[in-house]
Amino acid sequence: MSCRLLTYFTLLLAIPLAIGALGSDDPAQVEVDKVGVVCHIRVLSDKVPDVGSLESWKHSFIKNDMTDQEKALAAWRTTVMFQHQDAPPFEYLQNESCVQDPIKIFNVYGYSFCSVASCDVAALARYAGLKARGWAINQHSVPEVYWNGAWHMLDASLINYFPRPDGTIAGVEEIMAAVREWHAQNPGYLGNEDKLRDFQRADGWTGWKRGPELLAHCSFYDAGGWWPARGHGWHSTMLEYDGTYGKDRKPFLYEYGYSQGYQVNICLRRGERLTRNWSNRGLHVNARGGGVPRCLTLGADSDLLAYTRPYGDLAPGRVGNGTLEYDVPLARGAYKLGALTADNLDDEPLRVRDSAHPGLLIVRMPSSYVYLTGTL
Repeated sequence: MSCRLLTYFTLLLAIPLAIGALGSDDPAQVEVDKVGVVCHIRVLSDKVPDVGSLESWKHSFIKNDMTDQEKALAAWRTTVMFQHQDAPPFEYLQNESCVQDPIKIFNVYGYSFCSVASCDVAALARYAGLKARGWAINQHSVPEVYWNGAWHMLDASLINYFPRPDGTIAGVEEIMAAVREWHAQNPGYLGNEDKLRDFQRADGWTGWKRGPELLAHCSFYDAGGWWPARGHGWHSTMLEYDGTYGKDRKPFLYEYGYSQGYQVNICLRRGERLTRNWSNRGLHVNARGGGVPRCLTLGADSDLLAYTRPYGDLAPGRVGNGTLEYDVPLARGAYKLGALTADNLDDEPLRVRDSAHPGLLIVRMPSSYVYLTGTL
């Protein structure tokens, strides 16, 4: 009896090795090896911080002597490092349709869109003891974290924040004020993406530097006015922070309703093997109708993922499909150690003990990763 299931996880934590089957088929070893399931197996690397749980994240990123700003930036940097801006994974299990547990996003998927990145920053910042909140702005969603008596915007999806001349970080309302002031002084650009794009690439791609001073000195723009992931740029900022929200609404505060509690808990029994690959087979959680994440086929050398290596992603791509295999050890009743239920069964050979009643063998297949397909 064997079970083979395909699993799915972000490549940032995918280590290319198979965790071998525990134990042995040697009769003497079977007597010695009485452990049914080994849980919380951790495969760590000195190249990638451990974010297998909230506690692990805090140990990896938060130090006792950090200032509140440093703690907030650790929450921001973690989200940048472990989540790429893309079509989100939907599980329909939480407050909203998409996955909203930061540790699950970091370890299982590795991608989602702006509101999820915002709730990740908020969840981590609050876990570190800080106040946080979210903003729904025009065509975008961003978080703020509170320290030193003020709110500060830290966008982990488009990868930016806006330092003032004194080095402190601006908040959403201050950014909107700067953008609105520029639009008031430059009529005809408000809400006009084409004109804003033209302005961004004017004068040999330096036109954007003539925009609001708060934006012009932001180091996260490249020479062409693009953010690190290159899907958005200066023109996007001028739309997102223009003080509007759709046709006739204004930006508003928003609580994302994230979930906490997921952790990577790899459990293996004798005969069970988990393989985590660097590559994928094109499988993803929303294959039956959801959006296909672009990062499924992107390599680390693509423009959209070019920023990931400086932030700690050492993998050649973003998404991996792995396998969890269990060859149930039937000989000598060893299967009972890893079974949820083994009732009315004889060993040697395995058979129903009392034919007047059903024999029952229930084998659970817990996994820290989502199953995409499988065979029995």
